[in-house]
Amino acid sequence: MAEPAEVRIQVTRSGGVAGIRRGWCVESQEADAWEPLVAACPWDAEPESVGADRFVWLIEVAAPPPVRTARLPEGAVHGPWRELVERVREQGEPVRPARRHGRRSEHG
Repeated sequence: MAEPAEVRIQVTRSGGVAGIRRGWCVESQEADAWEPLVAACPWDAEPESVGADRFVWLIEVAAPPPVRTARLPEGAVHGPWRELVERVREQGEPVRPARRHGRRSEHG
């Protein structure tokens, strides 16, 4: 049986005029390669408001603990957030995101 991944990060982009959802997930045994980037993201910062017909990113770090979740409008995905999103998209696999209804930002 395979060892559980030390790192599991999923990013999901939703919204826009068509409301299309796309997602990517990376699972890795290389926590040391991901931890500095995850730590650099401002998880406790208050996200900007989201306008209608705009893209929204849901960023979820399931491992390593603590579990962290951020919901950010496209305009707030810059600096470490952009780097994390792009790296997950490049090194991860496309996934079909689950539909989420009424979820708000969770930090911590």
